[in-house]
Amino acid sequence: MNLNMDAVKELKWFVAGIIILGVIWIAAGGLKSVTKNNPFVRPAAPLSTGGTYGSSNRLMSVLFPWARVSTSSNPLGAPKPGRNSSLPISQGALPIVNNTQLIGMRTAIGGTKGNYYGADKPPGPTINVPDTVKIVRVQPSADYESDAPADEYLEITAPLTNQKPYLLTGMLLKSRMTGNQQDIRDGIPLYYTNTVNQRETIFLKPGETAYVISGRSPLGYSFKINKCIGYLDNTTQSWVIGLPAGCPGILDYPLPARPNAFSDNCLDFLKRVGSCQSRFRYPTNIEDACKNFVAERMSYTRCVADFGNDPNFLGPEWRIYLSREVRLWKSRREIVDLLDQKGNLISTHSY
Repeated sequence: MNLNMDAVKELKWFVAGIIILGVIWIAAGGLKSVTKNNPFVRPAAPLSTGGTYGSSNRLMSVLFPWARVSTSSNPLGAPKPGRNSSLPISQGALPIVNNTQLIGMRTAIGGTKGNYYGADKPPGPTINVPDTVKIVRVQPSADYESDAPADEYLEITAPLTNQKPYLLTGMLLKSRMTGNQQDIRDGIPLYYTNTVNQRETIFLKPGETAYVISGRSPLGYSFKINKCIGYLDNTTQSWVIGLPAGCPGILDYPLPARPNAFSDNCLDFLKRVGSCQSRFRYPTNIEDACKNFVAERMSYTRCVADFGNDPNFLGPEWRIYLSREVRLWKSRREIVDLLDQKGNLISTHSY
């Protein structure tokens, strides 16, 4: 009898427990509960995917409880659900939020800005533009009845974007129409009078210009212009392109002090002495010391000696002479090519 009573009591407690669990289950949502499809309160982190559930994402778990945050854009290599995916997100599934979406959400609520590089785009690769030179003008001979080169020349420039001086010596100028060709040879950066000048390879610095003249040089060399070169334009030599004037003037020299100071007539004359002049008609009312002062200083040789060490003495221009006896280019309907030392086409000009 006692055994039957104990069994009845245990059955009552068992039924009561079932009823209590049923009430709890119904209160939790019953068949509509999310745990029907997702039995874990918090999903287990995937292995070796870098996914974290640490404190850095607590704010997201509070603001967006429906989202599971992952630092992996595609955990376990699974295909991403989307518009064209065969694996749509089922009801109750927890979508994955990657780092880009996480940064955008934080930006929307005033948090960290979604910018990895401090700019709209990451820095691109540096593009190195190769150095070059260019034919910008060809002046054919104006004498159509003669084969002499006469005033025939062309102009080559080096862009300011060049990184270093460009080697011109050894380059080849060639007519695509006739096959005529001529190479560029050495020159002298600074011309000295009454001496043998040593030729050097010609380099064109960024921003500089070279006038390549088909005929012979009045000086016997290809040369670079300088601050004193205008003196040579007043000689009996014939120049295809005139030389620039701008020599230092006589008043750039210190004048004698008292008691050897010049007279007023001399000082008036000195003001009238032009730049780059070496021959004068002296007035009769000036002293011999004044005449000697001018004659000793106003020459190319003295100018180079006194100003040749100035940092801006050499100019940005070469005069290159090809020393030809006959013209190189046609007077019209011509194509001129400039080839480098390896035969590669660098520049072309047609007219």
